[in-house]
Amino acid sequence: YLSFNGGTEKNKYLVSFNYLDQEGTMIGSASQRYNLRVKVDSKIKNWLNVGINVNGSVKKIEEPLSSMSGDDGLMRRIVFDSPVAPVRFQNGEFAYSDGAEEHYTKNVVAAAQRGENITDQYRMNAKAYAKIDIFKGLSFETTLAYNFYTQLTSKFSPTYERKDADGNDLGGGTINSLKNTNALSNKIVNENILRYSTKLFDVHNINILMGHSIQSYRSDNFNAYVKEFPNNEIHELSAGVTDPLVGGGASEWALQSYFGRINYNYNDKYLLEANIRRDGSSRFKSGSRYGTFPSFSAGWRVSEESFIKNNISLISNLKLRAGWGKLGNQEIGNY
Repeated sequence: YLSFNGGTEKNKYLVSFNYLDQEGTMIGSASQRYNLRVKVDSKIKNWLNVGINVNGSVKKIEEPLSSMSGDDGLMRRIVFDSPVAPVRFQNGEFAYSDGAEEHYTKNVVAAAQRGENITDQYRMNAKAYAKIDIFKGLSFETTLAYNFYTQLTSKFSPTYERKDADGNDLGGGTINSLKNTNALSNKIVNENILRYSTKLFDVHNINILMGHSIQSYRSDNFNAYVKEFPNNEIHELSAGVTDPLVGGGASEWALQSYFGRINYNYNDKYLLEANIRRDGSSRFKSGSRYGTFPSFSAGWRVSEESFIKNNISLISNLKLRAGWGKLGNQEIGNY
């Protein structure tokens, strides 16, 4: 891990790099990861502050081709395989029998090392922001964030032989195959917020917020499969011969929101808040995508009243609060 940071009162920066190389507890499993982060914050003018924050990573994951769970998973093989069968016979071949007639084992050590299952992941999270102080008490903030993710997976199932201690054929895998999958997703978020705060006659505190945000997300996926390669060394789709299959799909959604809030408190004793949102989601049909959702609350800081503050020392903070609100829900399927 390496990190560099510094700057001046007006300009600050941070750059960090991380590398992780880790073996898994299961034979045939491991991962490598590279991380890079860059953060810059700059006060260009007394009224203007801008910055960026970028975080990216590359990760490679190696796993056994056989799944960990399921009827033919590695954990099930560990539990049910013969406990007296060797890993290899004296001739160096993987053992699939404990020597007794019809006592065969699937040999979890061989299964964990057979074939190739490699996943490459690429991520990037980037955010740019700016804050403008328009005049005393009034400010504007805008942010733009972009999230990118893609994953490439290659699973190669090889041909293999199974023999007993005398070299007799017990059957095996006679056809090799390759499956490649690709998943890609992008998300963009933009938020714009206007804030205003003021204090009148030393007892009236008012805070107003107005904002707008948009989000858009899209994911794409693709997969291809083919069998019968000339050998177990070539792991490219174009080298396969029979039963090619392809598939894929995509999905996307978008969300737009307008929102506002007013906070008022009198002498830090009596508190009022009002919120309103106008949200629109692409997951609903055209003409029914927007809803309005208000909320209100009121509070009373009883501990600030003289009859408690001056007489009951055991109570330092006591507040009563009541509220009502209405929320929307877009957690349904796309389209």
